[in-house]
Amino acid sequence: MEVEVPEIKKAIQSMGEDYNPGFVEITVNKRIDDRFFTNDTSNPKPGSIIASNVVSDKHEYFLIAQNVTCGTVTGTKF
Repeated sequence: MEVEVPEIKKAIQSMGEDYNPGFVEITVNKRIDDRFFTNDTSNPKPGSIIASNVVSDKHEYFLIAQNVTCGTVTGTKF
């Protein structure tokens, strides 16, 4: 991120002084060991979002993006 963000900002500036869009950096982490279950110990449905109790702040969440038929689901951390 120390290299990419300044380069992105430089590229935006090269488009003209009048062009000043907002910039948002989103970090995605798929290398996690967290597993999620519903109350009946089944996997959460695709599209489920886990945004409390297991994340460090209000800007982090886990998204369950896939259906798992064998084993446990691993969410993607945003």
